Amino acid sequence: MGGSRGSHTARALRVGAWCAFVVCLAVLAFGAEAHAQAEAAAQPDHVTLELKPAGGPRSAWTGDVTDGDLAVTDDAFDTRPARITGEAAVPGADTTARVSVDVTRVPFFPLALGSVHVEVSSQRYAAAVVAPLKETSAGAVEVTALALAGRPLPAPVTVVLRVTDRSRTPGDHTVRIFHNGLRRFAVVHVPPAGSGPERLPLVLNLHGYLERHWMVDLFGETSAHADANGYIVAYPQSTGLRWQDAAPSVDDVGYLTALIDEMVDRFGADPARVYVTGLSNGGFFTHVLACDLADRVAAAVSVVGYLPDTRPCEPGRPLPMTILNGTADPLVSHLEGRAAAARWAELNGCDPADPTITQLADVFPGDGTTVERWDRTGCDAPVVYFEVRGGGPLWYGHAPFLPPPTLGGQTYDIDVNDVIWDFVSQFTLP
Repeated sequence: MGGSRGSHTARALRVGAWCAFVVCLAVLAFGAEAHAQAEAAAQPDHVTLELKPAGGPRSAWTGDVTDGDLAVTDDAFDTRPARITGEAAVPGADTTARVSVDVTRVPFFPLALGSVHVEVSSQRYAAAVVAPLKETSAGAVEVTALALAGRPLPAPVTVVLRVTDRSRTPGDHTVRIFHNGLRRFAVVHVPPAGSGPERLPLVLNLHGYLERHWMVDLFGETSAHADANGYIVAYPQSTGLRWQDAAPSVDDVGYLTALIDEMVDRFGADPARVYVTGLSNGGFFTHVLACDLADRVAAAVSVVGYLPDTRPCEPGRPLPMTILNGTADPLVSHLEGRAAAARWAELNGCDPADPTITQLADVFPGDGTTVERWDRTGCDAPVVYFEVRGGGPLWYGHAPFLPPPTLGGQTYDIDVNDVIWDFVSQFTLP
């Protein structure tokens, strides 16, 4: 929904009769670079297939698939492998093996169900899964199955299939990063549009205090919004109870920088369209990333967070910022949100005059809330502040963590997913 989206591949070129040969070459070179970036998101899967007959010689095939695709997805809740499905051709030294697999892990159990079909020359194996999906140290997922093959007497054949999913498969994926001596992870959701070669926008969505990564989507329905609007959403996990916890070894800015790199390299995210948002403590850290990673983040939206006066902020460029706070928030004062908006207005070179305040339509009068939008003028980059009158520290427009008025009221006059996307999708890195 919402605002027009800029494109990092666009170039305003005036080409007329006077176009010099070198300029034309530059245009062609840029087009080749853009094509290479698009193709970077479509690497073939890497597969190892082993057939181990009882009492017979072992056969193996390994390499990048030459035809087809094997999709691996993970469970967003426990981050473990959830499914392998698809068909592919795996090259060998003398022959090519064709593999068809459909294996699903039983939720909350290590047990996996499904089958692996293998065809080599005229020999066919239909193997039933006998072991759970296993994540190997190389970042691959392995499944073991057992087939009965051979004549005149059946002979057991163990089939081991190991898949490194390097293509950008729609669904949930776990990304594991070793940073600053700590093992970190994030769950990444790729929309259906991810099956194509184009680079997609990326939204980092940071969880709140005491929360886990999976709660963001459970209560905010953020993955469905990403599916509908064609962007990748990543749900990083902090090391402790909050972002940038007290442990001196924690470096969340460095970890999230490494995550952005992984998203660009592995999932084909557009490096010019990386955005950050978060709720509560995640909203606080959204400000931190906007201050410290302005060269990587194109725009930011903080939901019920603020930027403390004591926290240095030198983004080095005007950065588009939207802030949302509620007046009935028992944890974070909306006055802090107003002050953060004023500080960003100063950083972004806005006019010192008071903001223009617009009263939004009270779409759901029964929720006991109203919403104001405050816009700064004359800015080098926009600064927008939403004040939810009667609202608490919630993901506005969606099911609250606790029933109102435990943490203040919930408003349904806006959908924060739309607010975020309508704002950030207008911007690319300069």
